Amino acid sequence: MLNHWASHFTPNRITISAVNVDHEHLVSLYQNGEFPHSAEAPHHARARRPLPLDKDEGLQFIPGRQSIEVEARSKATGVSPDMPTEIISAFGWPTAGRDGSLADYAAAVVANETLSIALADGIQYDRHINHKGIRTFYRPYSSAGLLGFTVRADPAGINKNILDGLTILKEIGTANLDAAKAGAAVAFHNENIDTVRDYCNFLGTSFLKGEQRLKPEDIFAAISSVSAADIKRVQDFAKEARPTMWVTGETFGVPSLRKMGY
Repeated sequence: MLNHWASHFTPNRITISAVNVDHEHLVSLYQNGEFPHSAEAPHHARARRPLPLDKDEGLQFIPGRQSIEVEARSKATGVSPDMPTEIISAFGWPTAGRDGSLADYAAAVVANETLSIALADGIQYDRHINHKGIRTFYRPYSSAGLLGFTVRADPAGINKNILDGLTILKEIGTANLDAAKAGAAVAFHNENIDTVRDYCNFLGTSFLKGEQRLKPEDIFAAISSVSAADIKRVQDFAKEARPTMWVTGETFGVPSLRKMGY
């Protein structure tokens, strides 16, 4: 376990945080610990670093890829007819990650909110319930991210929801930029600093290009500075690129990307 830790964690990037603990006591425990977080410590000095995989994240996206998993869930689980038949699908486009350019990351966050507004996703009152219909997402990784939407519907409505989402994506503009920026700021606060646990995670993972530590104020300022041209650049890339598609459920009636114009 020590070798794994030393191989995968860089000492000068480690932040130790604690809640309801005396600061001096915490410092004393760290300084007198058996395994210091120092590049000169024996376990770090002898560790073999794994090859980085984040540099080619963008190349891992395959335009036009389709993943279809046929699942007759009610039949497989033996609960028919109590479980309704449904289909769940997801469509994604590549975009900026979180560790490269702060301006590009902020533009992707706000672009996701413009899509959310256009698809009326933001008016759903409880984000923790698996609502039927269309939901948007932005998943930032290190050097790349994924922007898109999911659809959950019964077989009779799945195709309409999918085509509606694809059509709105092609027609989306920047008219709701101010509302999207406000929504992006609220979403960032809710997901990263609303609770102590989330804030500790933010402190440990928010490094720009692996070196510059980001503060929440940096993110809010970048979101506030996003322009209509920044959003249009993200949107135009999604409009022109071929998405990837994932579908599960009783998928026999779902058209392929080629039949949907991709």
